[in-house]
Amino acid sequence: MKLILTEEQQFLKDTAQSFARDKTPVTHFREMRDSENSQCWDESVWKEMVELGWSGILVPEKFGGSEFGMAGISVIMQELGKTLTPSPILSTSVLGVSAINMLGSDEQKDFYLPDMAKGEKLGCFGLTEADAKALVSEGILSADYDEHEEAIEFYDKALKIVETGEIYLNKGISLVELEKYDDAVACYDKASALDANDSLIWYNRGVALTQLEKYDDALSSYEKAIEVSPGYAGQNC
Repeated sequence: MKLILTEEQQFLKDTAQSFARDKTPVTHFREMRDSENSQCWDESVWKEMVELGWSGILVPEKFGGSEFGMAGISVIMQELGKTLTPSPILSTSVLGVSAINMLGSDEQKDFYLPDMAKGEKLGCFGLTEADAKALVSEGILSADYDEHEEAIEFYDKALKIVETGEIYLNKGISLVELEKYDDAVACYDKASALDANDSLIWYNRGVALTQLEKYDDALSSYEKAIEVSPGYAGQNC
């Protein structure tokens, strides 16, 4: 079925066609590919796209976009694709904006969408499988933002796939941050049973036991950490 464009959509298509022909021909793609530009796209070209309003086509008007719709961005992407135009428009203005529009909270929309419409915040496309390694990475990222309850949920999901000392160690660290010291010690015990030669496990076990004022047991853990890795000598023991 042939797509019949409205006058506005045809204008967008013609503008994108001219832009791709004049600003980002295939030679531009090759230059970016062969350059030392780690981003693999030209910031000045992206700035021109933003000035044309392309970064805000899917952004609702109340957040500073034009809310022109999927048909509008589609004709632009079609023309840019013909010359292999390198830019963050797909990851940011299509995938990123769409994900936040559909799945984001009101707070996230307020925080991200206005700046994405202005091209000041960029999206990044990532693809992963729900394996234990990916879940642990999600947990560590959550912990970095002090979202330790969320981190523990990721670690628990990972532990249903495979039990490793590393996962129990990370879970224990988040439990300590939540001041759940008994649960943390239980995690470190499981971790040490799986990997008795990881000094971090013994050191963090000692930290949790110190918080519980179980100093003799804590000292034993610190001594084990030193035995495994002499670099821990003098740390809290």
